Amino acid sequence: MNFQQFLTFDDVLLIPNFSRINSRAECSTTTKLGSIKLDLPVISANMDTITEDRMAKTMAEFGGSGALHRFGTIENNVKMFKNSAPNTFVSIGLGDKEIARGLALFDAGATNFIIDVAHGASENVVNTYNEFRSCVNHNAHIMVGNFSTADSISAFVSKTRISPDSFKVGIGGGSMCTTRIVTGVGIPTLGSVFDCNRTGRDIIADGGLRNSGDIAKALAAGAKAVMIGSMLAGTDETPNDVEIFNDVPHKIYRGSASKDSYQAQGKVANHRAPEGEATFVRYKGSAKEILQNIKAGIQSSMSYLNSRNLQEFKENAKFIQITQSGFSESKPHGKL
Repeated sequence: MNFQQFLTFDDVLLIPNFSRINSRAECSTTTKLGSIKLDLPVISANMDTITEDRMAKTMAEFGGSGALHRFGTIENNVKMFKNSAPNTFVSIGLGDKEIARGLALFDAGATNFIIDVAHGASENVVNTYNEFRSCVNHNAHIMVGNFSTADSISAFVSKTRISPDSFKVGIGGGSMCTTRIVTGVGIPTLGSVFDCNRTGRDIIADGGLRNSGDIAKALAAGAKAVMIGSMLAGTDETPNDVEIFNDVPHKIYRGSASKDSYQAQGKVANHRAPEGEATFVRYKGSAKEILQNIKAGIQSSMSYLNSRNLQEFKENAKFIQITQSGFSESKPHGKL
């Protein structure tokens, strides 16, 4: 039996370079996924407690993109899309009904799609992708996810006539995900990004990202963009109302494979074990300040590496592995 070592975000740091950058404002965070230009390389997660039209509009305002969830009727999904920004991603699942959802959204003007499955490297996903691709041909950007290794992406591509435009990478790393605990399966997200970057294809890091430093590491490791959920949870722009929990305002946040989410999707069955949790998160106000801080954090990281754009950032990036003591030193530790 062979063992491979895959590192996570807390295991590494980026080495600073001699920098000729006078201001962080000189650092451009613009990226491209195929022909899709994003001034902020961030996509809000397609979770039913994270992204509907309001979040999508705010993401677009800050140069990123929203990814609408698919948990509802096709009619409501179309209405949600029409109320969103033009560059918004929409999501579909597997099977004929979900292809019908995709085609209804395509007819409504959607051109950016995510085939949203926990394990993208499977025959069922290939079949749905090929059928949907044959309907829209080259007239849509199709992202498929999630994947964990370069080999799994290559195996998927080998079964397609037209390759997917981008791949969502990360299995089991989401803040509300329990896949690794329930199944024993998964790879640390940063390790997956490193490995999947070998394919030379556009990849989006999804899961395990808790701060702007993690996002910077993912981009330096080869991700063209990241997808985040927990960082945006509890903001004004997320669905659902503010609730009082232990005398403090909170909002609900749940994984797409949680028991509550499964019940909402009508997926309760004996052969299904929930692979996610639900919780309350403290109310945070608007997502706008969070997005601004994310951008500033990325720009700061780029300035440390003498990088004016994300391509230079990847080229200049050198990682070191740190110990647990090094990680402890990285956190604030001066308070009594």
